[in-house]
Amino acid sequence: YKEHPTQRQVFAKVTAYEFIAMLIQHIPPKGLKLIRHYGLYARVKIKKVKQIIDRIFEHIKAVSQEFFSFWHRPSSTNYRERLQESFGIDPFRCPNCGHRLILYEIWHPKYGKVYDIYRDENWKESEIENVVEKETACTETADNLSLFEM
Repeated sequence: YKEHPTQRQVFAKVTAYEFIAMLIQHIPPKGLKLIRHYGLYARVKIKKVKQIIDRIFEHIKAVSQEFFSFWHRPSSTNYRERLQESFGIDPFRCPNCGHRLILYEIWHPKYGKVYDIYRDENWKESEIENVVEKETACTETADNLSLFEM
């Protein structure tokens, strides 16, 4: 071995058991990483590794911002706007005369009436009567009108 204070090489005669005992002292515990001068752990490469990691994080940040801007983008608030965006069809306009249609009720086979205009507090009876008068003129041109036919 080499003696550090004097920097000279020392030879010693030891038994096999003593040699193995001295050698076992230098075996690291299982799972311990001792590599300091090679690969990512090398002192020389730390600057380059930091640059690469910074570029990776910048890319991840850009991708995540793009994802979350897509995820949290303001979407259309209702069925009418979504249908207009997608297909260019206004579901609340009569295809024959162009008058505004009113949704009276939504009925589901399992749950029954989901929405009824007469239970809605925002609608006034006078407004409904005005719309009914306009609809009578429109129904002369179209006997059966369905949202599925639009």
